[in-house]
Amino acid sequence: MSTPNGFRKLVISVMIPLMVASGVSTVPELAFAQTTTPDPAQPDTYSTPLKQPEYQRTNRYDKTDIPVQLLGINDLHGGLDTTGTAYIGSHPYPNTGTVGRLAAYLNQAQHQFKRVHHSKNTFRIEAGDMVGAAPADSSLLAHESTMHALRAMKFQIGTLGNHEFDRGLPEFNRILRGEGGTGQRGFVGQKLSQRTD
Repeated sequence: MSTPNGFRKLVISVMIPLMVASGVSTVPELAFAQTTTPDPAQPDTYSTPLKQPEYQRTNRYDKTDIPVQLLGINDLHGGLDTTGTAYIGSHPYPNTGTVGRLAAYLNQAQHQFKRVHHSKNTFRIEAGDMVGAAPADSSLLAHESTMHALRAMKFQIGTLGNHEFDRGLPEFNRILRGEGGTGQRGFVGQKLSQRTD
């Protein structure tokens, strides 16, 4: 992305669908946003992100750029089936969440990017707190369900948040490697099947 305009479009085309899908709001004053009502005179530009012009075609000024798409999530906290209401600006988006819906949005965004830009340069990134402070369907299964879901969604790059270390470094290594827990191989365990136990 050699142009600032191209970078802005990348951020908008990637983050908005993910924010709506995962129930994340970037509005700092979330408490105030929840008490306001949408302005009917303002069109909802986020409800159908695939119809936005910059999501449908490449801007002629950006045709010499190398198209790269970054699909990122953070703070999943093992919320595999968690739903709620997300707020973007003052507009509520009810019933957002669940990893199934998130996976569908990631696949949709990647497919649309490949179709419009003829590029396979998509990277799926998780930015920490994927586990920890989690509902029972993750924590009671030693977070293996969450790690399997992340692997199924084909995340390639990950960073660590504070909740990855809630139970110390040995427990984080167990979660990452898929050792112990429920007895199944975890996130990395499928690729470590050659080792002897």
